[in-house]
Amino acid sequence: MAHQIDVVCEGRLIVGWISYSISISMIKAAGTFTLVRPFREDAWDALRRDAKLTILIDGTKVFTGIVDDRIKSTKANTFTVSGGSVYGRLMKESAPSSTYEKLKLLEAVQRLASPHIPTITTSDAVNRTLRRGKGGKVVAGNEPLIIDIPTPKRGRVHPGTPRATIIEDLTAQAGYLVMEAADGNSLIVLRPNYKQAAQYLVCNARTGSTNRTTCDDLEIKESNRERYSLIAVVGTGAGDDANYGGNVTNRSGRALDFDSNDGTGRDFIRPKRLLMPEQDFDKNQDARRAAEKERARKDFHRTSIVATMPDHGQVIAGSTVPTIYALNTIARVIDEDFDPPFDDTYLIHTLNFDGSRQKQMTKLEMVPTGTVIVP
Repeated sequence: MAHQIDVVCEGRLIVGWISYSISISMIKAAGTFTLVRPFREDAWDALRRDAKLTILIDGTKVFTGIVDDRIKSTKANTFTVSGGSVYGRLMKESAPSSTYEKLKLLEAVQRLASPHIPTITTSDAVNRTLRRGKGGKVVAGNEPLIIDIPTPKRGRVHPGTPRATIIEDLTAQAGYLVMEAADGNSLIVLRPNYKQAAQYLVCNARTGSTNRTTCDDLEIKESNRERYSLIAVVGTGAGDDANYGGNVTNRSGRALDFDSNDGTGRDFIRPKRLLMPEQDFDKNQDARRAAEKERARKDFHRTSIVATMPDHGQVIAGSTVPTIYALNTIARVIDEDFDPPFDDTYLIHTLNFDGSRQKQMTKLEMVPTGTVIVP
């Protein structure tokens, strides 16, 4: 299928793109874009530096960003524009020098994102529906509950610290992610929605199978590179009578890959240990939580999928138009090179839309459903 790629900039529709690359992610909130088209002076004038543009696939908004660079090539008679999402501006602009500790979390995020992104929301339901376009959609289930807690302590905000750095620090301490809506007008504080049914099918079928291959390439990566069989966190604290007596100063906690003394027996054949000196802990269970959080962060790399798809969406049964690939959705992944076939569900956390006049494709980056994503 051939997808229509349009750009709207400052109220003007600009078409005729030779090639493009758009990258968006739940893990890295700031997306990027690069667009190339034949040179025309009116298009060049519209896409000036710092102009705000929206990229549409088949009429569906998938990205809103700001032009950082543009290059005109006389030999190729083309010009290239590139830049980042609106949230990317928050990564480059210094935060106001004020305290956020007396605010609720969402109010602090609102102050830090304003005026570039005016709205803060805790539900991805509307955004996810819009990102998928006019094609068929599965029932999403209830969105994960996000509680507007008091702002976690961050310490002093040093002059020059980017707005996004503080936003991501505060939300990460609360266990949340931040993701920009496709229209660039709202920032979503969220956790992944694992209650959805699978929206897309990624399949590598063997010859003679009743299934059909839906991907150009399928990479399954298993990694222990950044992982450990045992993570131990050791801190110091004054102690009290309820925690091993008033004279005890050591507080420690462990997180194991498997229920054995050294964590071996699942992904590790031999021990691989990490000792992390940490801040003071009042209780051993606080140290254990810190160890478990670090294990969850590293377990993000335990198993991952990268699928290269031939288009920018899939036609779902009962629909005649493709459903555009979207973040925070679920794909069923089947690889029949294994016996029995590899068959599981995965969360799409990063998307790369790439295209030219000859070919269009999308790279999906995914982790198993249920993965604890720790920023």
